[in-house]
Amino acid sequence: MAVDLGLQGKRALVTGAAVGIGRGIARWLAAAGCDVVLADKDAGTLADAAAEVGAEGTRVVAVATDLRDPDAVRPANRNFYDQSVRYPTHGLRVARSR
Repeated sequence: MAVDLGLQGKRALVTGAAVGIGRGIARWLAAAGCDVVLADKDAGTLADAAAEVGAEGTRVVAVATDLRDPDAVRPANRNFYDQSVRYPTHGLRVARSR
């Protein structure tokens, strides 16, 4: 049974979206009905992620950008000016226990 989280038609910006947690969150948001902007500095991997997330049937825009440069971030914001949801997963590190 699907749970309606009220995300249908919302817009989401996910940073660090090319791999790992960011990519998973982007897929989850698209499956929930969100249009998604994927932002990451790795253009090649980002293109693969956009194709995968786009398979969910919602609008997906991929923006290769380095978030350390404020001028480089503007294109992501222009694509979806009124994002309802933001998931900044760039720079997220998970400590491994030994």
